[in-house]
Amino acid sequence: MHDYPGCVLPVDRNVWRVLDYLDEHGMRNNTLIMYALDQGFYLGEDGWFDKRFMYEESTHMLLLVRYPPKLKPGTVTNQLFVNTDFAATILQTAGVPIPADMQDKSFFPLPKPSETRKAIYYHYYEYPYDHRVMAHLGVRMECYKLISMETVNPGRFST
Repeated sequence: MHDYPGCVLPVDRNVWRVLDYLDEHGMRNNTLIMYALDQGFYLGEDGWFDKRFMYEESTHMLLLVRYPPKLKPGTVTNQLFVNTDFAATILQTAGVPIPADMQDKSFFPLPKPSETRKAIYYHYYEYPYDHRVMAHLGVRMECYKLISMETVNPGRFST
């Protein structure tokens, strides 16, 4: 885990290369830029070892968005979005209709407080293999979270 920060440094450096390219070609002001960090990986916090648990450190994901035609510089929001909202945002920005059966919401325009999501659903399942994270089901609201971790019978996965 102590090597993790060294792994992300090249990513940060290359983001600047992309921004420089957009500036050189006069494209920065009409290009949607979204920079999302991975969920927290518990780099020692609370003695946990993974990012798949539905605890506070892993449910937050820093997202920086720049798109001058739709978003004022310095805008900050703590509204509930999910990473599947990226698809709706990209489709809308590209001028492609968002399919009616998509539950995702575009970031633009930022919803008024009365129009924001009241809750998001979480589901992660990867047991007993790989990371050995028990099934997690949960609902997160602005101030509250309900988490259910299922006990799984490993025998039902045998082949």
